[in-house]
Amino acid sequence: MARDKLISQKILKKVQDYIMFKMENNIKDNDEFSKLSEILPESLVRKIACRRVKDLLLKFPAFSKAEEDFLTEVAMNLVLRIYLPYDYIFYQGEEGEQMYFIIDGKVGLLEDDERRISKQIESGNYLGEFALFMPCKRNCSAIAMTYCLIHILNKEKLEKILDNFPIMKEQFTKDSKS
Repeated sequence: MARDKLISQKILKKVQDYIMFKMENNIKDNDEFSKLSEILPESLVRKIACRRVKDLLLKFPAFSKAEEDFLTEVAMNLVLRIYLPYDYIFYQGEEGEQMYFIIDGKVGLLEDDERRISKQIESGNYLGEFALFMPCKRNCSAIAMTYCLIHILNKEKLEKILDNFPIMKEQFTKDSKS
């Protein structure tokens, strides 16, 4: 079978664009914190992780009064993802299990017809936060409008973190009811 029949030209172009984006932005395949943890003390790695995303985490009202230790735990549990233009980040109607912090790029929220963007969310903001408070289905789809670097916080991981921070857990529970 010929190579071009196995993978379409459109997919090959996306792969090339993805690789170029990573190269141009110096994004490595291996998690930089796993490399750092091999040579630095864990306490220093944790401080670096928190410092990189602290300002963004503090924009989320539920975290705005959080103590440093809590923010550090959250930072250590974020997963970085790259989305190419027109990649779906999540779909309307799917069960929400994550919150998304946009490090770089622009995300569009799609209306019911999936053809029009009803709202744009840019770098330094977040989306999908309701998924952390209660079981819910996504009320819209989100699509990357540009190349996007996004940190993802999983609800299950957050729940485990909250178990170690009873005051934050109480506040989070209170916020979810309001």
